[in-house]
Amino acid sequence: MKNSLLALLLLPAVCLATTYVAQWPDRVAVEGGVSFNPTPEQCRSAGYELEVNRPVVPAVPAPQLSSNEIAQAAAAIVAAQAAAAAAAAQIEADIAAKSNGLIQLRMNYSSATTQFCQIAGITVTNKLLAQQVEDAVTAAGDTPASIMLLKLAFKLFTQITDLRRMDGDDAWERL
Repeated sequence: MKNSLLALLLLPAVCLATTYVAQWPDRVAVEGGVSFNPTPEQCRSAGYELEVNRPVVPAVPAPQLSSNEIAQAAAAIVAAQAAAAAAAAQIEADIAAKSNGLIQLRMNYSSATTQFCQIAGITVTNKLLAQQVEDAVTAAGDTPASIMLLKLAFKLFTQITDLRRMDGDDAWERL
């Protein structure tokens, strides 16, 4: 039982690439268990090799670039930086356009709210709850004012929907 447990512990050494050591290990996992004081062949089959036998990897000289290649690389870097700057400018322009669009939508909502309150004869406020709009339309009854209130109510609901699309679900809170 001890040998099989030790063999399981040493098994990863068998599965890995060659491990270079200063001296041969005292024990290695072999088929059927563990070998104590193994031979060099058993150590090699278990994935061990002496440091002195490590293959020497020749140094690869760095490639020599011509001045033309260096100039081309520099031009490519400058072009990439210019493209990144243009992309950043476009992002800034998009943010400004979205911000201007949000400001315009908020102004339109505020204007429609004021107009709705004046026609309904209620206190002018910055924003209206759906229940307030419904109550005002119901109170207007069957009059020409009720048609205008319905049109304005539709406009208000459309504008708040657009604001939520552009500015998030909590856009109404920021009015």
